Amino acid sequence: MSFQIGIGKIGKITEEKNIYNTSVGSAEKISAARAIESVQDARKVFIIHGHNEAKWRELSSMLHKLKLEPIELSEQIMNGSTIIEKFEYYANLCDFAIAVFTYDDVVYKDGEEYLQVRPNVIFELGWFYAKLGREKVMIIEQKNDKGNIFSDLAGIYRYIFSEKVSELYGEIMDTLKKEDVLS
Repeated sequence: MSFQIGIGKIGKITEEKNIYNTSVGSAEKISAARAIESVQDARKVFIIHGHNEAKWRELSSMLHKLKLEPIELSEQIMNGSTIIEKFEYYANLCDFAIAVFTYDDVVYKDGEEYLQVRPNVIFELGWFYAKLGREKVMIIEQKNDKGNIFSDLAGIYRYIFSEKVSELYGEIMDTLKKEDVLS
């Protein structure tokens, strides 16, 4: 399925078209009311994450309390689209992205073992970095002595928590205010 709703920089719908589901060969139209409501409601923050569901859910709850709308991909409707089409559609609705770095993968290199975040987290982080700019992307990282972060990620907002995402409430709120996502 190719999503063809144009979203202007300031969050207005600039164009509406039918959305065609090519996998089944039938045309499906997303209602204009839903599309407009989706854009005009709370500012949207995309949550990028790996396998640690508790951590992204904690972040999602925090964003709700700040009157923001968290967008987490697996909770969004698929509507017959591929994962990348679904990702692109929902990602394009967002004003900001927060990547939750939990070290889910064990990697062996040169006889050494270390942990790293899931590849999808790095991919999605890079997509948002290119789309929104580094000032609209944040990494919140769970402290891990065996964790290995990429040096290319220097310069992106990055905060480290020990046990709970809520340890970073002040830093997250201040950053979102600084970047005009939160008033």
